[in-house]
Amino acid sequence: MRARLGAAFTVAVMVMVSSAMAVTGVSLLGSGDLVQAGVGVGVLLLVLVGVVLVIGEVRLGAASQRLAGRLAQEGGLPYDPPGVTRRASGRLDKADADAVFEQRKAEVEAAPQEWRAWWRLAAAYGEARDPRRGRRAMRRAVSLERASRAAPDPVPVTRVVEGYGSEPHQEGEWWVPELPGPLPTVVLVHGGYWREQYDLRLQDAVAKDLAGRGWLVWNIDYRSSAQPWPATLTDAAAAYDVLATGRFADRVDPGRVAVVGHSAGGHLALWLCSRSRLPGGAPGADPSGPPPVLAVAQA
Repeated sequence: MRARLGAAFTVAVMVMVSSAMAVTGVSLLGSGDLVQAGVGVGVLLLVLVGVVLVIGEVRLGAASQRLAGRLAQEGGLPYDPPGVTRRASGRLDKADADAVFEQRKAEVEAAPQEWRAWWRLAAAYGEARDPRRGRRAMRRAVSLERASRAAPDPVPVTRVVEGYGSEPHQEGEWWVPELPGPLPTVVLVHGGYWREQYDLRLQDAVAKDLAGRGWLVWNIDYRSSAQPWPATLTDAAAAYDVLATGRFADRVDPGRVAVVGHSAGGHLALWLCSRSRLPGGAPGADPSGPPPVLAVAQA
């Protein structure tokens, strides 16, 4: 509400100033003096530029509010990650603001075509009091959202969570396109600096995009480096092997399996492709899932 009132006040002031300048410009233009007429033209051009800029900012603000409404309907607001608390004023402490910004930046890096990630990054720039970059990120969010509405409807997708163990984070989420037959399959491995607060939700936008294009997606989670070695490796291996034993194993095309990992998950994606070379007894040895034919290590 405070932001809206501030924007309305700024627009009102700009309208009054522009009106006064326009009257002055018209007066100078009709003075009959060549020099004064030239000054009048310059004043009117300044008014025109100001009006265009104000209209652009108003439209951007309206689009930002519209996208915020969409996020609220989808359950994407509030956008603060767990563990973050706000002061009574609504602002974040610097440490929390920095942590939020790093997470939002990681989300954009993981899904650069996802407008929701850009919207949250714009909000994080606002928390960091960097309005110039915030406006740039919000314009990107608005552009991507418009493009997504113009794109053809994706394939309908069913999302199903499946566990592969009893410990925290030992689960994954299937994104199953409503298409017949075995499907090309991709295993997604999220990043996040190996830290506890990041989970498979970082890959939601990528999973949604791939599943909408007809890929069967298995988006896996795993225990972080907060747990003793080799928990992360054994979790990644066990999660991958669900391709052969899980609820949708019959939908997996064993000859078309790819592994895509982002950041820390990129390390795991490459490691998953090397499991067949591990000596017996090593963490992750003796894979039972179909061997991947492609690995993509992002960032």
